[in-house]
Amino acid sequence: MQTFIQNLASGLTLGLAICNYCSADNDNYKTISLSEDPDTTTIHYYFKNLTTEKMSVATPSKKMSDAPFPISNFDVPAKGKDEFAADFPGYFNSVEFAKATVLSETFSYVSGNKICQFTASIEVSLKNNDGDVERVPHWSGSGKSTGSEAADCSTEILEVKKSYPYSMSIEFSLE
Repeated sequence: MQTFIQNLASGLTLGLAICNYCSADNDNYKTISLSEDPDTTTIHYYFKNLTTEKMSVATPSKKMSDAPFPISNFDVPAKGKDEFAADFPGYFNSVEFAKATVLSETFSYVSGNKICQFTASIEVSLKNNDGDVERVPHWSGSGKSTGSEAADCSTEILEVKKSYPYSMSIEFSLE
């Protein structure tokens, strides 16, 4: 089994190294909805509710709070899916050597007594390669159960844009 995982990881590494847009093989999702502004980073969120009850925002992110529509528009029906894209103009225009620039959004969803806190992050640091300065992006996502009933709060990064402005798509699921 370990050899299979090593081969799989090697194949994924090779695939990521040769493409501008890298994605999981998943026909259920489209690619990242990128902004027309080339300086705007997009986090495209996909939500999957695997419970038998509606999934609602318990604690919104800043982008959710600032949306021009009610928080209830982010609800996900029982056994349903939803998505939205959040744009962050000019976020990675300026990156310093001393400290990485981090874009992070945290929010939580509730379904019955289950609550999941989700975080999506993009971190960009600078690396000096013998006088050539290179931006090094890192994408991450996490989910943790915080409700009175244990929940499976899973995350999967679906796609990343390995070049500026380092956008990503990520799926969060609550079960």
